Amino acid sequence: MIGNDRALALWTAHRYAEAIHGYRQTLELEPDFVESRRGLGLLHAFLGDLDAALPVLEGVVTLTRDVESLACLGYGLALGGRRREAVALLAELERSGSRPYLQTYACSLIHLGLGDHERALDCLERACDERSWQVVWLGSWPLFDPLRSTPRFRSLMARVGLGGTDRRAPDRAR
Repeated sequence: MIGNDRALALWTAHRYAEAIHGYRQTLELEPDFVESRRGLGLLHAFLGDLDAALPVLEGVVTLTRDVESLACLGYGLALGGRRREAVALLAELERSGSRPYLQTYACSLIHLGLGDHERALDCLERACDERSWQVVWLGSWPLFDPLRSTPRFRSLMARVGLGGTDRRAPDRAR
């Protein structure tokens, strides 16, 4: 878990190459550690390396078909132009309703991958209403960079006590 958390911290610091290395190191120790596999796949998708991302994310879903894994795969599929499959995962998550506070946040990731920022923000606002613990990531996770300049996102940041936080990196090449 320590290696995984370090990789996540590097990702939020926009130190992407180091984060990838950290996830890989963790997976050398524990190849089926879902959190690190999910993180590695999601980071590859975020960086646009879908050839690396999708096999990892698909593998995670075979290990555990949990809400988080489905959301990450949906995000990657959406970025990879596999819209129909991403929308199908979104529909599956919306139907599941087993853990709404996780489900709503998870749906926001797929909407983000689809480029539907308004619906992603709708989901994030609902996640905030549901008191989802995952909204703590809004201030630091680069995944939300496409939303940072919108008034709705800034309002949401203020609502959860993260107002004024802007951690955008100048580019993704680091």
